[in-house]
Amino acid sequence: MIKQKVLKEISSINQCYSATEWADGYNDGIRAARDAVIQMNIGSEWVPVSERLPEEKGEYLVTYNPCYWDDIKSETRVGIDTFRGKTTWAKKKYQRVTRWMPLPEPYKEGAE
Repeated sequence: MIKQKVLKEISSINQCYSATEWADGYNDGIRAARDAVIQMNIGSEWVPVSERLPEEKGEYLVTYNPCYWDDIKSETRVGIDTFRGKTTWAKKKYQRVTRWMPLPEPYKEGAE
């Protein structure tokens, strides 16, 4: 399933574009493929911040809209942000977190 989703996203950028359009499409395809891989590998569900926030302070995998103060962009990205408690995310000035999930456990040698 993940392989088909990633291949679909990557193949969607393999069209005839001008150099600028091709670069933009390429970057969009790579971001979408990366996000698909992250989502499928974690095996967890995104939690909308409108439903609830993390119970503990710490780092979380988040989806967000880049922004600077009130200028919120429409694109959605995936990254890591620190939840400081109550309603505060560390990078609040630069992004608006829309969903979050716990980070996966780190890789351990021989755990496969």
